[in-house]
Amino acid sequence: MKRILTADEMSRADAYAIQNIGIPSLVLMERAALGVAEEILSRDFDLSHILVVCGPGNNGGDGAAVARLFAERGIASDVLFTGVPEKRSEQLRAQINILKYYGINEVSDIVPGKYTLIIDAIFGIGLSRDVAGRAAEVISRINLENAKKVSVDIPSGINADTGQVLGCAVKANLTVTFARAKAGHCLYPGKAYSGEVVVREIGIPVDETNSGSRLYAVDDADFLRLPVRDEYGNKATFGKLLVIAGSRNICGAAFFAACAALKCGIGMVRIITDSANRAALSTLLPEALIDTYDTGYISDEALKRCIDWADGVVIGPGLGTDKMSAELFERFLTLNDLPAVMDADALNLLAADESLWDKIHFRTAVTPHIGEMCRLTGLSAKEIKSNALDIASDFAKKHDTVCVLKDAVTVTAYPDKDRYINTSGCSALASAGSGDVLSGIIGGLTVRYKDCHLPIEAFGVHLHGRCGETAGKLAGNGPATASDLLSAISGTGLMQLSEH
Repeated sequence: MKRILTADEMSRADAYAIQNIGIPSLVLMERAALGVAEEILSRDFDLSHILVVCGPGNNGGDGAAVARLFAERGIASDVLFTGVPEKRSEQLRAQINILKYYGINEVSDIVPGKYTLIIDAIFGIGLSRDVAGRAAEVISRINLENAKKVSVDIPSGINADTGQVLGCAVKANLTVTFARAKAGHCLYPGKAYSGEVVVREIGIPVDETNSGSRLYAVDDADFLRLPVRDEYGNKATFGKLLVIAGSRNICGAAFFAACAALKCGIGMVRIITDSANRAALSTLLPEALIDTYDTGYISDEALKRCIDWADGVVIGPGLGTDKMSAELFERFLTLNDLPAVMDADALNLLAADESLWDKIHFRTAVTPHIGEMCRLTGLSAKEIKSNALDIASDFAKKHDTVCVLKDAVTVTAYPDKDRYINTSGCSALASAGSGDVLSGIIGGLTVRYKDCHLPIEAFGVHLHGRCGETAGKLAGNGPATASDLLSAISGTGLMQLSEH
């Protein structure tokens, strides 16, 4: 799994390298600058007119060192310093003194239309306040230029922890960061501002235990860590999932969740739904066992019998929020003792009656989109989007649940503080039924790998994102339907990785 760092974690790792290991800060700066220069030189950028914009801190020192490394290779660049000279960091002052020996061409402004490449080294990951004054003016001018833009560490103006724009920010084509990617590179809108993100190692050790709250991203290779499929197994060996979904004449959500689970390799799926959905579901998914109820009622005995049959449950997609659905959901909470994925109307019912949380005595994962999270927390969409990681974490801890907060970038928070930012997916996922497929994938992986001590929910989110990418490509990089996502589960190749 890839580690992702917060600004504080990176600062502490940097300080550890300097103070405990004894690596001089100027050596780290030199390696950072070399990483930026090498990445630029490896690309087909026009280097005929380069501008390096340096802020007053160590990020500016990185930029000044890049200008000097270019000068050593006979590549000239203009350097623009922002900020008050008296507030320049010690490392930046040292880099400026060195740069003077190479005939620094310091400029006081950006000449419109002159530059083919602009290197942004104004602010680093420590920025926490809105950009204003001269710096804001320079950033706006940079964005107006028809030049390639390369940001050092993070685009200036982006919050390294939330990805939010602090007033204004550089829109980079390439960002070269150090040691590990930062949360702000992965979360929107910072992800869009960062362009291509390249991580360069510069000798800073990242201690996996240096924080109580650890942040990761699941990678394709992590699927190799899943248990190998038992060649001597049978349909019971690979898990049985109960899907409680679909209200009268609304069977699509139940189908998508159940089918997605089957395509993840589980042995059996059982659907509890309204009797009006039986004929359609029997045709769409003849592999499923189907139990139905009339007028929203299924007896406790029948419900408990289905629960006892299963290894896990998905509940909520298309279930409805009327009185009968609410009664069914509440009785499920009382009777169930299996791990459950709660989605869609299950979340809406929880939002309508928060006391229902007290009835939950089993492991849960909730998968709210932003609108559902608004109803669950009472927060606005803007508040949630601007601080998704912390809000998901707080929710997970409050309710002792795994919170899969769905958005353009989905975050998964565990009550033990571990958090995951999803780095797969694309806009092809933004279609009706996509969330039902995700709940089925997570439910399917949960029962198939029920004894596996891995963050299965985060694995499911990553697989779902890869399904979107695969389906989107087949659709000519256009939108994909939920049915396309089902077909793409095997097309991603990730479940095949888990078989070896």
